[in-house]
Amino acid sequence: QGTVAGPAGEGRFDDVVGRGFVVIAKEADPRSVLDDDQLAFLERLGAHFATLDPHVRDGVRDLDGRLTRWLDDHGAGVVIVRPDYYVFGAVGSTGDLPALIDDLRQQLTTSQEVTHA
Repeated sequence: QGTVAGPAGEGRFDDVVGRGFVVIAKEADPRSVLDDDQLAFLERLGAHFATLDPHVRDGVRDLDGRLTRWLDDHGAGVVIVRPDYYVFGAVGSTGDLPALIDDLRQQLTTSQEVTHA
């Protein structure tokens, strides 16, 4: 957990941004590359969005550098974190996020089908 500052205040990332599914982008607004269906899917999940660019919507400043360092160490431009705090997946750039969202939707749909069978 890194320490960040944003519109909701300053503190640990989860306390400032929220818990559940979280889409974290190093730069830019990750929503800008998603279509209406993908955005609606994430809204149904209650997903939170954050970018480490404080000048962008939902932007936060990475005060201790932990998040930026982790993204850099893993070559990630965007990451999706699951509600259990494990990383679902990461992509190198914001432009690759739609495919990752589609993968998340497919895996959740498949797991629900298995659970209800």
